[in-house]
Amino acid sequence: MTNSDHERFSGEKVTYLRSKGERRKEILDLQKYENKEKCPNDYFISDGYSREGGKCKFEGEVDLTEQLNSNFSNTNYLYFMDTSTILIRVNNQVWKSIDQGSSWKRVDELKNVLAMFQNPYFNNRAYFANLSNTLYYTEDYAKTINPISVNLVPNILGIPILDFHPKKPGWLIYTASKGCESTFSTNCHSVAYYTKDNGKRWNQLDTYSRICTWARDSKFNVNDDLIFCESYLKKTGSQKSSYDNPLQLWSTRDFGANKNILFHNIVGFVTFEKFMVVAELLPTQQLQLWVSMDGEKFAKTQYPPNMDVQNKAFTILESTTGSIILHATAPHNLWGNIMKSNYNGTYYSLSLEYVNRDEEGFVDFEKMQGIEGIALANVVSNTNEVIIGDSAKKLQSRITFNDGGAWQKLTPPTSDSDGKPYNCNGCSLHLHSYTERRDPRDSFSSSSAVGLMIGVGNVGDYLSPYLDGDTFLTRDAGVTWTEVKKGAYMYGFGGQGSILVLVDDEAPTKHILYSFNEGKTWTEHEFTTDKPIKVHDILTHPNGTKLTFLLRGRPEGSYAKEVVVYLDFTQKLSAKCELEKDFDLWKPTHPGHTGHQNDCLFGHKTTYYRRNLGRDCYIDESFSQSKKSQENCKCEEYDFECGFNYVRDKNNNCSLVDGTSPLKLTIEEMCADGAKFWYNDSRFRKIPISTCSGGEEIYLGKPYECPHSNGNSGINWLIVILVVGAIIACCMYRKRNRYSYLSQGRIRLGDPMADSQSFLLNMFESFMDIISQILSKISVPRSGNRYRYRPVSQDDPNDVLLNEYDDDNQEL
Repeated sequence: MTNSDHERFSGEKVTYLRSKGERRKEILDLQKYENKEKCPNDYFISDGYSREGGKCKFEGEVDLTEQLNSNFSNTNYLYFMDTSTILIRVNNQVWKSIDQGSSWKRVDELKNVLAMFQNPYFNNRAYFANLSNTLYYTEDYAKTINPISVNLVPNILGIPILDFHPKKPGWLIYTASKGCESTFSTNCHSVAYYTKDNGKRWNQLDTYSRICTWARDSKFNVNDDLIFCESYLKKTGSQKSSYDNPLQLWSTRDFGANKNILFHNIVGFVTFEKFMVVAELLPTQQLQLWVSMDGEKFAKTQYPPNMDVQNKAFTILESTTGSIILHATAPHNLWGNIMKSNYNGTYYSLSLEYVNRDEEGFVDFEKMQGIEGIALANVVSNTNEVIIGDSAKKLQSRITFNDGGAWQKLTPPTSDSDGKPYNCNGCSLHLHSYTERRDPRDSFSSSSAVGLMIGVGNVGDYLSPYLDGDTFLTRDAGVTWTEVKKGAYMYGFGGQGSILVLVDDEAPTKHILYSFNEGKTWTEHEFTTDKPIKVHDILTHPNGTKLTFLLRGRPEGSYAKEVVVYLDFTQKLSAKCELEKDFDLWKPTHPGHTGHQNDCLFGHKTTYYRRNLGRDCYIDESFSQSKKSQENCKCEEYDFECGFNYVRDKNNNCSLVDGTSPLKLTIEEMCADGAKFWYNDSRFRKIPISTCSGGEEIYLGKPYECPHSNGNSGINWLIVILVVGAIIACCMYRKRNRYSYLSQGRIRLGDPMADSQSFLLNMFESFMDIISQILSKISVPRSGNRYRYRPVSQDDPNDVLLNEYDDDNQEL
């Protein structure tokens, strides 16, 4: 096949390969189905298709055998949000689609690309690396590609090649490698560089570093120049062998000119949103976690005394509710405990025991997207049997509606998809979770399809094997569940929940199932009349707003080629939904532990727009699923979680752990962060994101007014007055000084203008001095040797970062 053959065909064959650990050696076909003109058998005709024998045959088929080799293990893709552009890298060649995957074209400027990186803060930018002294980048959604020269080739040490600044698109940290040409090199090491002009000039930052990163994050509000580096103490030998070389953590505000050593021996660190967590390796080879909210002052994390966590492996879990959630387990144990912190990440309480994890440290824990504080987890129900013998783990599913404050079993449907009742008394629903995902980006839910979750599992005493499972759906954020299909199906969300797609995950198939009414009814569609295809993945736009999907798979009996099927439902749902007539109002509810429905979730009643199930219309991409209204509620049990040294007992009450005592805090500590009241009961602490008001004393004890609560208001007003006075003074000076240029001379000693300037500047300095003294006497939240804790706190949500520490691989 010639190059001209590639150039004349806009639908170059390509695939999306997202699963971990699969090996693929194949040619790729692209089958397109667009709703332009239907074939008699319900196929769709587009450019390049024709009818032949009652079928839609693709006439522009191109064999890419000459372009692809047999190694498919290194393939990745990226979407440019708010566009229809997708890039995919297949065997070091980059392909681009500008129509959501309907057609593809090779990006000729990019050759031998080993990795693609999208700037997570500036979506229009992406970078491409190969084993040369040139990087490539785009800043216009891949419309143009430009080169960047670098001093050394990208590192091959498993270190992130690029790190991006959240506020400055041209600020990059690039980690290269030196002396690594040979496997037996004795001087192989990394070299980190930084640039402030998108690679026009590079400056060396460090050598023998494991990672260097900008400290600033979207909510980790530190100085823009602050950088953190994990750096090996000894700058000699091969970095591949570093067992006796301590890993230090240092920070710099001047790009490495001065380095502040924060820790002398660490396992790793993570920064996410407002938190920074560091795992220090102690001389005893035990692990100590430290937390900071400013990157400068660190506090030890504190745990109940009956929980030995220093020999644990840790996984930092998804956290969107103003606290840190982590999974702690002994090395080599494939389960552990979920611990949840207070507002500043220092004090941890037990949230859920025996939570399942795998050998890589990934945990069966997942938060629902779109609604705060709802999460699912799988626990190991037979830990003793597993420890004593060779018994397999028996997993059970749990759900929380108050951010881990309390957990309960999933309520099973009353009957299956055939209308038959489940012959199982006291059973619950169990779902396969994160550790079994082919692609970690897949999830039970989509943030744009509010209230919907889909999963594969079973009703019973514990979770059965995946291929023995059936497919279940919830429309009310996990309160109730319905079996929608027998068997295990892959699923996809599109059009902000306007369409759901299912495809058989057990065997090759010719059909998909789709629903326009949140799974109430399903329509079968045949997407091929050729051999059945074993679909490996369903892909759609990350924000879940598009009505198009891509199916990736292999024809039955074939291990020599892959196919991508493009599905477009825009003609099926051609009418745009109108807000006034096509939407219903919906409130998520908290079922409580007794089954009582409570429409107060995290201290407020929230109303969402959801499309009426009887309307066949699509939700426009510009529609933002915002909350229609929010009304605060009186505080109830669901707004609180167990305090430090307390755990939930069998009656779901917070009871003091045997051998421990309640946490004792000073009034100053309890009144930190501007709290108005302190309380005398530490059994409960308020969930950070709860906005409830009134009734706190039932759970927190008698309220006492904080000493500074009345004074702060007066001080704040005084500050305002002084600042306004200073501004007025400055303005007076500026007004009088506007026409000073008319004198055409310098200000001399004794000049009236000079006297006026001196007076006003002195007055301004006096104002600033008074303000500085007042501010110095006002307590502000900080981390330090005194661990600040407040029973009631409301912090902004934060996002997720996954890392884990284990004795084997020494990763946090």
